[in-house]
Amino acid sequence: MNIKQISEIKNFYTHFLAHIKFVEMSYGTHLKSEDEMKRELREWLNEHKEARTFGDNVRHEIFHMLNLVASESVEQLVKKIAIFEKNCESIHLEMESEEFMRRNIFNLKINSLY
Repeated sequence: MNIKQISEIKNFYTHFLAHIKFVEMSYGTHLKSEDEMKRELREWLNEHKEARTFGDNVRHEIFHMLNLVASESVEQLVKKIAIFEKNCESIHLEMESEEFMRRNIFNLKINSLY
């Protein structure tokens, strides 16, 4: 996995969390059932899966989210996705740090040749 892939995955989780919050807020005012909220979440996921909105690297995450929407409450779904998003951010930062270190080591080796 590279930095671009982890960035796409994190971007997907961020957008999915925002959409869940939007659905919760819009349904909260109309007092709709959790099943109706989940139906709308599944539609959003399927729409973005077909359109490949978040890139090809995210298809696996979308399939996983479809399974979680079917098996978890919306509250539990939000908690899990927030953890996934945070983990992606941590991995991204670690990968950037490693890349920075590799570049510095390479530059030091190049400079030592002169």
